[in-house]
Amino acid sequence: MDPFYPIDVFSTVWWWGWAYFGAYALFLMLMARANDQLRLWTERILGYSLMALYLGVHLHQVVHGVWSPSTSLPGHLCSISFLLAVIYLTTGSTKVLLPLTFWGITGGAHALITPASPLGDHPLYLIEFWVQHTTIVLVPLYALRSGAWLIPARAWVKAFWGNQFLLVPIFVLNRVVGANYQFLLAPPAVNNPLLIGPWPWYLVGIDALMLGHYWLIQKWLGQRS
Repeated sequence: MDPFYPIDVFSTVWWWGWAYFGAYALFLMLMARANDQLRLWTERILGYSLMALYLGVHLHQVVHGVWSPSTSLPGHLCSISFLLAVIYLTTGSTKVLLPLTFWGITGGAHALITPASPLGDHPLYLIEFWVQHTTIVLVPLYALRSGAWLIPARAWVKAFWGNQFLLVPIFVLNRVVGANYQFLLAPPAVNNPLLIGPWPWYLVGIDALMLGHYWLIQKWLGQRS
């Protein structure tokens, strides 16, 4: 059975999720202007806490016999971005911020607009959904606001082509384990008017939408050549 669980707009879970987003955003905005030592400790504690949640979700799946390579691997762009955010917070490495900024803000924003848990409706999985997607939107914005890095010129082009190269191993993974990571084999079961047409035409739309979003992020937040 497909565990994909759409979250109804204006439902209790939806309201709690957006309240969490607001509190998380306020917290990171304040931390971005804190002194270096406080920011460092906050980043490390947050990063290890996020990793503990990620591992806890997978352990829960294993214990309850629902872990599956077709749904539980970090194959979606949002899951990959979440791991990049954890790497940044726990190590301070700014090398991950270029893909995290473009992949995370774009993927996370769309996931929050049409929320759905890919793991099911268990409370732990719903919490993980909101934590993951708010993190990948807010952490790169926090890094920019704190002055940890600046988006270099034409970074949006690098992020787009990096995503395209990533699709090759993800497509192979989908075929091997019978998955639909990054929705390469079928569109997500959410009511998104931007997903138009059957396979493979909706993928063209996703790519065009992604490229446009990356350009906007570059225009609003980054340097321009």
